[in-house]
Amino acid sequence: MTTQRRSLQWGLLLSAVLLCTAANSYGQLQIAPVRVMQSRDAGQATSATTTIPAQTPMVYHGGPVLSNSTTYAFWWGNPADFPPDAVTGLERFLGGLNGSSYLSIADQYMLGAKAKTQFGGSLNDNSAPPSNTLSDAKALNEFAFDIAVHLYQFLQANGLKPDPTGIYFIVTSEFSPNPFFCGFHNALLSGGNPLFQFAWVPNTTGDFSSCELEGVGHSGDPYLAPNNYSAGTHAIVNATAHEFMETITDPLITAWYADSNGNEIGDACDYVFQNWVQLTNSTRWKIQEEWSNQVNGCLQGGGRPVQLLGAASNSSTVTTFNIPGATYGIFGTGINDAGAIAGVYYDANFYVPSAALVRDSLGNITSFNVPGATWTAAQGITSNGTITGSYSDANGTHGYLRDPLGNFATFDVNASALSTLPRTINAAGAVTGRYIQPPSRASHGFLRDPLGNITTFDGPGMPYTTVPLSINDNGDIAGFYGNLNQPFHGFVRDALGNITTFDVPGVVNGTVALSINLAGAIAGTCTDVSFVKHGFVRSPSGGFVTFDAPGAVYGTVAHSINKDGAVAGFYSDAEGVSHGFVRDPYGNFTTLSDIPWSINDYGMTTGYQTVPLK
Repeated sequence: MTTQRRSLQWGLLLSAVLLCTAANSYGQLQIAPVRVMQSRDAGQATSATTTIPAQTPMVYHGGPVLSNSTTYAFWWGNPADFPPDAVTGLERFLGGLNGSSYLSIADQYMLGAKAKTQFGGSLNDNSAPPSNTLSDAKALNEFAFDIAVHLYQFLQANGLKPDPTGIYFIVTSEFSPNPFFCGFHNALLSGGNPLFQFAWVPNTTGDFSSCELEGVGHSGDPYLAPNNYSAGTHAIVNATAHEFMETITDPLITAWYADSNGNEIGDACDYVFQNWVQLTNSTRWKIQEEWSNQVNGCLQGGGRPVQLLGAASNSSTVTTFNIPGATYGIFGTGINDAGAIAGVYYDANFYVPSAALVRDSLGNITSFNVPGATWTAAQGITSNGTITGSYSDANGTHGYLRDPLGNFATFDVNASALSTLPRTINAAGAVTGRYIQPPSRASHGFLRDPLGNITTFDGPGMPYTTVPLSINDNGDIAGFYGNLNQPFHGFVRDALGNITTFDVPGVVNGTVALSINLAGAIAGTCTDVSFVKHGFVRSPSGGFVTFDAPGAVYGTVAHSINKDGAVAGFYSDAEGVSHGFVRDPYGNFTTLSDIPWSINDYGMTTGYQTVPLK
């Protein structure tokens, strides 16, 4: 299995390994070939397998499908390491699948039957789950076999008979830091017959670099989940949805997958979210789309089908823009004071950005790719039109600068970095962002000065995740940091390298700084005890103002702040629908029909707009 979305950045890794056999007291056990759900950063690793081919229809290869299944959640590890709402959330999700429009997407692959499922309950094992670097296909195969046998032994030790139509979701409290994927599915066989199907769904809470869904730090998807579950639970549910749909349509890796690349129905639409999905128990979830041969594309199976257009606004007037081939969305990611916009679009491959673009102040659009790149994303733009972003080639993911004449300068944080991911650029040409360094896939911060010198840094205590997101013209950087299974904290790093950390007072589930202006005021989002997001502004002296946009129910995100203190962002209403807003320095709101990601010093914004799919 593979899971992910545009930001949405994604990819596919298929590990089609030989059957693994082991003689033990339980007889001759085997597992089927392993299929993985790739992370967003997986496509940025140094591997030829990360090239994303054009998506093609699913092809039937003669194997069985699982039209009638029972799902189980197997919680393995210290209960305190899981999000506090994870068990309830996953049980609600699995309990609402039967009869849903999301599940009905699989009917076309059921060989004349209708897909049905029921939830069989949760199992708990408080022993320590294995930690595995999973550095290659052999290690992955061994890991998959080991966890399947552990589950088999657990069932037998507790007097439980394995369910041959069962899908056991093995949710581990630990997350191995090396594998560039968010889960996989498989089957444990005895004598060639399935004992049960299983999927590995690790607890990826705090693993910003790959599997989280919140969108507030990635370019692309800003949809807030239409419920009040935690970010960690959202990620677990999304990975479960991916693996569930692939398991029922390809349980033994012999049924439905694409001949050209081995994609299963979830892989082809990794991390593509065009709206929420409502299940039959009335819960709503942010879960990825699935490939449909019937429509030759991705389907959400619920919510409102929409098209994603680029958008620019001036006051409350919104102008949309599009280009041919932007099948799965076009986004404005940065806007300068002249009104020129940097952005990105996604074509039929839609797992990774197809190409970057620049839209000038007159509305003319030029798309571009770094020479030799398989994809290019644009993130920030200066007033003179210099753009920074990232691109991928056969050797990994790198940073670039594109000058107003279209000339490129490329760079890496160091020779061994798997991914260099610039986020923003200031007027002097200083660039900040994050990079991923082996052997783990932890995110670290970097600053590239206008002369090309690179300084790396982390939040206090060498955390697993450090993500710089904004730099002002004084060289001050704002972002967030945190560890696995822990809430994020905000930080500001001054031009001398001194780091000040902060949390919004009274907030217990995370503070994320998203933007810093020339004066040092910071805008961002914080998550309360009920996992509801609120916008905040932190003054240069350290005082906080928190706010919710009018009509916000499932969250408010303050995404960008200009020199006057006006904030652009988005919120989710009672129906789980996202809307944009601008909040002026006095606290007055203007609601926008688009979703703004960036605001310039004249109050112009860019982002995207959702319109009904025709």
